[in-house]
Amino acid sequence: MLIPSGNNIAALLAGWDAGSQAAFVTKMNAQARVLGMGGTCYADASGVDAATVSTAADQFRLAVRALAVPAFGQMVAMAQVRLPAAGLAYNVDSALGHDGIDGVKTGSSAQAGGCLVFSASHQVAGSPATIVGVVLGVLPTAAQPSELAGVIAASENLLPSVSGSLEHVQIVKPGTVLGRVHTAWAAGPDAIAASGISVTGWPGMPVTVQVTPRPLPPAVRRGQPIVSATITVGSEVARIMLDAGRAVTPPFLRWRLTRL
Repeated sequence: MLIPSGNNIAALLAGWDAGSQAAFVTKMNAQARVLGMGGTCYADASGVDAATVSTAADQFRLAVRALAVPAFGQMVAMAQVRLPAAGLAYNVDSALGHDGIDGVKTGSSAQAGGCLVFSASHQVAGSPATIVGVVLGVLPTAAQPSELAGVIAASENLLPSVSGSLEHVQIVKPGTVLGRVHTAWAAGPDAIAASGISVTGWPGMPVTVQVTPRPLPPAVRRGQPIVSATITVGSEVARIMLDAGRAVTPPFLRWRLTRL
């Protein structure tokens, strides 16, 4: 199904999983809602039905989740496979192996045009990065009469423009002050990043930092983990601990007695 693109195998697997293709389509649409794929409606298991519709953004979201399954990533990266009875079958995605492309799936019809979800493994400043993209609706032309060949060419043109803009940067350095602890009896310590965070992305991507407060004991030692911070860069989320920049002693007895 994923390599020589067998619509019949998709229908067969749907019946094996859910008892019928209709029951499987119901499961598909329910899962699409869970994944936030608001522009997608499945009418069949393979996508060949004209009533099956989706968007590039939805297919991107689905591809990222699917590639997190190791077996899926291994299968879509195969240029060919030897199957029982059928023998040697070739992947219809001719872009595999070019410029780091290692998946994911082609699709084409007269109504949909050429469609391709692709992934590619690249190095950005020595750090590995996976680029996932979606191109839909490439129509045939006199120069390129094949929808499938047209979408593969479009994807191969898109990939360098994306990968060439990526940067790997450190957005939080160890020791960066990301918060401050306040006590009623003394000036509180800084909450500093215990470790750094580096990400791969495009210049200008929004960065947000959210520090979630929590109750602390009256005495805090220097370097003690006191709070966590969530750093979001685009769709990437990282969490780090923040340590106390200095010690905090508990309040003196006089302070306590005067505030009874």
